[in-house]
Amino acid sequence: MSDLEYWKECIAQSAEDCNLSLTDIQLETLAEGASSAHEMYSQAFYDPGWDGRLSQIKQEYKDKEKSLQQQFDKYIGNAETAVKRILNIHPEDSISIGDYGEIERLR
Repeated sequence: MSDLEYWKECIAQSAEDCNLSLTDIQLETLAEGASSAHEMYSQAFYDPGWDGRLSQIKQEYKDKEKSLQQQFDKYIGNAETAVKRILNIHPEDSISIGDYGEIERLR
């Protein structure tokens, strides 16, 4: 089914629903108008389409992920600094904090 055939069918059904008789030329003209209007819809009412919305959602997800990663990295850095201060470890020394809270100096 072509685009024009689709619009012809839609308009013919609507005309039949309200007892309106259309000639073939009238039906063709109305179908062409509906098809053309449909193509211009996104320009008239700004509809970026699914591709645009999907890209926007993906970018929002990436931005949120980046923000959360930065927050996490800052938290880890602050935790390591606090542990070093509490245990009187030089700030330049590297440490590792294990799953159960054990602390190991890395050389």
